[in-house]
Amino acid sequence: MNFWISALEPSGDRWGATLVRAIAGLAPNARVGGISGPLMRDAGADGTPAPDGVMGFAEPFARFHEYCSLMARSVRQFRAHPPDVSIVIDAPDFHIPFLRFVRQSRVPTVYFSPPQVWAWRRSRARAIARLSTRVVTLFDWERAYFAPPLETDRVIWEGHPLVDELPELREPGRKGDLLVLLPGSRKSEIDRLSVLFADVGRRLGVPCVFRAPTEHHAGWIRATLSRAGRAPLPVTTSPLAQLLNEARACIACAGTATLEAALEGIPTVIAYRTDWLTHSVARRLVRTRWIGLPNILLRSNAYPECVQEDVEPSRIASALATVTERPPDFWVEKAREIRTKLGTPGVANRVVKLAIETANDVPHPGIQQ
Repeated sequence: MNFWISALEPSGDRWGATLVRAIAGLAPNARVGGISGPLMRDAGADGTPAPDGVMGFAEPFARFHEYCSLMARSVRQFRAHPPDVSIVIDAPDFHIPFLRFVRQSRVPTVYFSPPQVWAWRRSRARAIARLSTRVVTLFDWERAYFAPPLETDRVIWEGHPLVDELPELREPGRKGDLLVLLPGSRKSEIDRLSVLFADVGRRLGVPCVFRAPTEHHAGWIRATLSRAGRAPLPVTTSPLAQLLNEARACIACAGTATLEAALEGIPTVIAYRTDWLTHSVARRLVRTRWIGLPNILLRSNAYPECVQEDVEPSRIASALATVTERPPDFWVEKAREIRTKLGTPGVANRVVKLAIETANDVPHPGIQQ
């Protein structure tokens, strides 16, 4: 059996790697092609390397030719050797056009981790309904935003893949004095946030460490601090869960890392800064009050958010003082509440089984000529 798995963002690469490993266990003779990052390739995927992820409106324009080239090569490969089933992960600005180009191949498609249409650009749900056989959301409540226009049985929730990495809720709480700095996984995020996060650590005079997903990302952090004339700070690629065992608090770029810190019961400040064009457009289009996943899941302001001009060392330091003053039991309770919303372990296996089932289903209602 041949799978096509396409992931362009670092988080997509992470979840894609869990799928590749699940395929190896469920269908050992299967081949996995597509577009993959380093984690997917390490897991055994034979895919075209994905570019570093971009976000917003200004960044994609700067790399338009790179993405056009990737699109053309991917469409050629897909048409020349159509797989039995395709799985695309997030990255709607690439995957929606890609699925339009290849839909005549009539390959059934599972859209895993679809775009956050509940936050903005809800019209993408209709496009995904036309192009996907099934949609698998990361959160149960997201299904309502895809059905309609999709039939209810085509929108599925199997749990959040993070529970495969954190299968049991440990007893969280303060474990050390370390301030953990998580400036993101995209180069643009690291460029904008690393220096500011380092300045917070120096302002507070506490031991702090940057955590990077890979040595490649660690190099970006070190280079950014060097260009800004800042003294080097420790940078590690150790597993985040291991590092959080020594953490007293955390500053994190908005993304999955905020969820991981929250699940470990770590007081966390969420920060995000983007280019002016993206921020200007987002202010008019975004329909949610929060940018951090823990706050979105809890529908509260439990984890302070610093966005755009508020991403400033004194404001982040003030927010950190607020969260670290709360008793550990407060963060334990928040961790438990979030954990109940993520489902049960075995997510990757269930998604792969669904993809195999989808490949065997005839007809495939989401593929239209």
